[in-house]
Amino acid sequence: IHGEGGVGKTVLAMRLAQELRVEFPDGVLWAEVQGPDSLLSILRSFAASFDQSLDNVGTLAQCSARVRSILQAKNCLVVLDNVASTSELELLLPSEGRCATLVTLRDRDIASTFEGDLLRLAPFDIRESMTLLVEMLGLARIQAEEAASNKLINFAVGLPLILRLIGGTILSTDSLSLAEYAKLLQDKLVELPDWEVLADQERKVRATFEVSFQRLLPALQPLFASLGLFQARHFSVAAVAHLNQLSPAEATLYLTRLTRAALIQPMESLAESGDTATSGRYQIHTLLQLFAFAKLSDVSTPLSDWRMRLHDYYTQFVSRHSGAAIDVEWINVAGMLQTALAEKDKGKLAALIQPLTEAEVSNIGYMDSRGQYGLALSCLSALLTDEKTLDQAAIHYKCGVFARRLARHEQAPDFLKRSLELLAPYAPTAALALSQAAVYEQLGRYYQQRDIEEAMDHVMAGLELLTTYESETANLQRNALLNVQAAVMFHSGVDRQAAIRVAENALASLGEAQNLVRLNLLINLANLYAQVSDMTRAYQHTHHGLTIARELGNKRKIAALVSNKGALERRQGQISEALQTIEDARQLFVELADFDNVGTSLNNLAMLYYQLEQDETAEACLAEALDLAEAHGLDELKLFVLTTWSKIHIRAGAYDKAAAQLAECDRLIPVNTGGTSFYLLPYINLHKGRLSYQRGQMDDAIRYLELAIREGRTQDRETVGLAQATYAELLVARKQLESVRSRYEEAITILVDHDIYEQALARLSYANYLRNHESADSAKEIAELMAAAEKTLAKFQPEP
Repeated sequence: IHGEGGVGKTVLAMRLAQELRVEFPDGVLWAEVQGPDSLLSILRSFAASFDQSLDNVGTLAQCSARVRSILQAKNCLVVLDNVASTSELELLLPSEGRCATLVTLRDRDIASTFEGDLLRLAPFDIRESMTLLVEMLGLARIQAEEAASNKLINFAVGLPLILRLIGGTILSTDSLSLAEYAKLLQDKLVELPDWEVLADQERKVRATFEVSFQRLLPALQPLFASLGLFQARHFSVAAVAHLNQLSPAEATLYLTRLTRAALIQPMESLAESGDTATSGRYQIHTLLQLFAFAKLSDVSTPLSDWRMRLHDYYTQFVSRHSGAAIDVEWINVAGMLQTALAEKDKGKLAALIQPLTEAEVSNIGYMDSRGQYGLALSCLSALLTDEKTLDQAAIHYKCGVFARRLARHEQAPDFLKRSLELLAPYAPTAALALSQAAVYEQLGRYYQQRDIEEAMDHVMAGLELLTTYESETANLQRNALLNVQAAVMFHSGVDRQAAIRVAENALASLGEAQNLVRLNLLINLANLYAQVSDMTRAYQHTHHGLTIARELGNKRKIAALVSNKGALERRQGQISEALQTIEDARQLFVELADFDNVGTSLNNLAMLYYQLEQDETAEACLAEALDLAEAHGLDELKLFVLTTWSKIHIRAGAYDKAAAQLAECDRLIPVNTGGTSFYLLPYINLHKGRLSYQRGQMDDAIRYLELAIREGRTQDRETVGLAQATYAELLVARKQLESVRSRYEEAITILVDHDIYEQALARLSYANYLRNHESADSAKEIAELMAAAEKTLAKFQPEP
């Protein structure tokens, strides 16, 4: 059903749902779509209607797929009210089955992209308008004032919204005749000369709103006007009560009267799904909310006082609530933050942002767990001063964490080191040691892939600070530091099993506590076990981590774990599963506005499509990732993308394009210095070596490949395997066969842990070498190599 605002799409959908309910044994699922932020709660409510939970389901796309699976066997009517985009419709539409779907929207073009019947809901004609007015006011009253009734109908231009406001206003004012009301409307229309530029229908809508407002009791007028202050279309009784300095009982009474006047409606009146998030909340039509805001200038209370009351309410709200409760009010809370930011009101900003970024071990509160990094960093940065206080140390620390989350690689260490400088002059206490250790943890995380020695220095400094403290919080922080230490040890390549033992011991010391430190340890251990080919433990830790992340409601960690799961599936050759999982991770990173990881997911998808020999799709992914990198200044992402793209061009024989991309890498990170992204150098040098080899520039190829192998020994073993395989091919081409066998064997051994596709190619190349250059005794070995390679490569063939 599509049509203009106020034409009655929702009312028609409700009536249809009521009449058709008997046709659907499994009931009616109703959802009012209020933008992207409402989609997850809608899917959860749909699942809950059939006693199913989405608590253990990660991304929005996965939740959508799960609900489709639930509905596949059901016979129900799904009503999606007020859909505003194709993406909303795609996520909420059931799959083909026994369910029917009814959608209301304003934009016909959205509906036309999906299969289904289209119905344009036109405004009422005169007869239909009269019928509605009779239903509201009674036939006797209409017949007694027939001429006035006709005037009212003509004025309403067939919009049920206006007709209901007319009826509601008359019913709430017993002494008002239809003729008097019609005159009020006409007079109000004449009083709006500045509206001459608007269409006649728009002027009549405004005039109707004006008269409805003026006919309210004086005490109700400011309350109605105050509803225009909310950023969302919905609001709670508690918020309205605080805003208007009323008791909850008084606010409920006033809201009931506004409902009777057809100016607002209770949210639960539209909820067929039993979603408790709507309980005690009301909503207002968008047009009426805009009108309400305009009327604030007509009431005696100054706008600044209204804003201060609303700020006070939400400051108290975020201080007393967390998680799901804030989720319901997030649009309103974010609006308060943005208003304070725009007004440069540091007092208001600090009062709101502090409880929303309450620092815990390895976490910075609600905004960190919900991925609101950009807004958090903007708000906190506005509070920075030159004062040398503990408060400023805390703000710099939080800025450093959010800058690291946003891949602001130049800002993050500066913020964190400034925090340490501000903490240094204070006398040592347990609280101070914990604060300093938290900063050292973040610095260790920042440097673990950039400067291993500096990363370890920060970790050890943090651990030393905590040696004399044995509190529960100190133990959590100590284990968080040990987690970073394990990652740094592992990347250094000194003793990987020792690194794993450090992390496992830290995990064991936490007992059964389900917290963020435990979650981070599980994520790290899953990665470490994958690197040493213990895929069973890698999967176990990943799934355990996902369970905890969902219990904690930490979207950032859910996204990271889903991404890791996709990487594990790729390594195991589960290609279709990996494609779906990595796409799920990408969508979740999009929801978090984590553009660095969105780009990384696109790069990972491109690698899979490359292996499937779908180069056009791979390049489309890389183009999108490159756009993100350039738009957000993500140089490390750009390096990854350019190097991956050069790999595609090398295989396709587009050597000039590959050379240009690798030259751009040199510009971004000079090879002689390494810069902050030294861990990417082996990967870049590998592809320089491959390009030189394909161009017949053998000396250059050897130089780059040897660099890749030497640098990769401690930083990137996968690159070592790839470089050894290429080096072996080069030596065969030059008829220098002494070390060929050992290079192939090392390549195959390493790549089994990292990339089975490249391992299969190495097996084929090795078999070809043995066939042409070794004795006949190699026949069995050749057959085994060929069989293993063909079995692996079969996984990368398109499905029928």
